Amino acid sequence: MRFSEEQIRAASGVDLVQYCADVGIPLVQHSGDTWRHAEYDSLKITGNLWKRHSGRTNGKKGFTQGNAIHFVQEYEGLEFQAAVLKLLEVSQSPLLSDLKPSVKAKLQSYDGKQKSVQTQVVREEIAEKEKPETRTKKAFTLPPKNSDNKRVIAYLTRSRKIDHEVVNHMIKHGTLYEDAEYHNCVFVGYNPDNVPRYAALKGTYTQEGKPEFRGEVEGSKKRFGWCFTPKAESVLLRVYESPIDAMSHMSIEKAVGGNWRNKHYLSLGALAYEALPEYLKQHPEVKNISFCLDNDIAGRQKTEEFTVKLEKQGYSCTNWHKADTLIICSFKDREGIERYLAANPQIKNISFKIEVEQKDAAAGIRQMLEERRYNCTEQNTEPGKAKDINEMLRLKKTVDN
Repeated sequence: MRFSEEQIRAASGVDLVQYCADVGIPLVQHSGDTWRHAEYDSLKITGNLWKRHSGRTNGKKGFTQGNAIHFVQEYEGLEFQAAVLKLLEVSQSPLLSDLKPSVKAKLQSYDGKQKSVQTQVVREEIAEKEKPETRTKKAFTLPPKNSDNKRVIAYLTRSRKIDHEVVNHMIKHGTLYEDAEYHNCVFVGYNPDNVPRYAALKGTYTQEGKPEFRGEVEGSKKRFGWCFTPKAESVLLRVYESPIDAMSHMSIEKAVGGNWRNKHYLSLGALAYEALPEYLKQHPEVKNISFCLDNDIAGRQKTEEFTVKLEKQGYSCTNWHKADTLIICSFKDREGIERYLAANPQIKNISFKIEVEQKDAAAGIRQMLEERRYNCTEQNTEPGKAKDINEMLRLKKTVDN
């Protein structure tokens, strides 16, 4: 039995960060959109691509890098067909319906009965190979608080243009503070018993040409993401990648005379799904979900993926971004960009967000897109600058009220 080329492409392009979250493989954010295995530091993942810097673990036939299919083959010890099937199933791909039930059953049986021993062997080999780099897991503990929050307040209000009232509210209610050692912003998420279980970190120091520090406190549980819950009952939940994105939106809401306190806000901690079902379980009054994820390829794809899942559960989902504009901030996967644009012909405008080290790669992508008559512009990428407020105010017209 053979998979179609379309099915193989879909499986190879599955976002590995979300896949690992769904199947229970522990990851922590390394930098930007790159993640690493929580136990094996040399295993890095970006989108659907991965690389292990410590060498092979499965003999001459093993993989040290590749796409999502290679990852499942190597990490879980599956053959090619079983790996493709599992990726399509976990990602809930609509292409899965093209397989006959008898074929699915056969592959699943082979997966479960024949590969379990090999999977265990592969994992043991990885653990042994990377033992020197393995870290002992620490219990979740919030960083010590600084005596005041002056640097955090200055960074958020001056550099990120967030309203003072919004910042002070978060500090007062314990979802934001300044850590004593590094003076980072600490954004705290709580479980239903009001016990801290998650914390995102954002550096307050900026240096031209270098990305700002971001990370998470070790042991954080992503399902208890940073959030804001209104006192009055509300049916609307807005979803963001980071707390700062949410607080920026609150500030815009206030600036145009709106009430930023009368709706739910939730940060996913990048693009992880776990916080969404947990929050919705705790707040059954929510019926409408507005996705405010980044307007780049990864953000759009996750918006579409999460929308499919939640609409099946009866939620009404919307996307607040313009349909005709795409922001590109990663230029490694040229073919992926081309595939995405081919699948979304409504996109006419491309906005480039270019870091210093990506200029050469971005130049080639931009030239290719301009030759295809896309309208290309470049964003202001100075560290610490807030998103274009005028643009966000214009986009607000499409946001649910």
